[in-house]
Amino acid sequence: MPTLYVANCSKQRHDFTYRVPEEVAVRRQQIMPGSQTAIYQPNVPMEIIRAIIDQHARYGLVDV
Repeated sequence: MPTLYVANCSKQRHDFTYRVPEEVAVRRQQIMPGSQTAIYQPNVPMEIIRAIIDQHARYGLVDV
């Protein structure tokens, strides 16, 4: 199963907020400037990763 990594290429700290399907709470992951981090948890089903990517696609997040 894959892992979703998100990079922060800016010089500012970024709070990456997202929802996981079938959970009520909003999740937040802090990404420091010039770094990347695994989002949610390692080895999650692809449909959860796709849902997180789709939430941020309008802001320029793309699957590479």
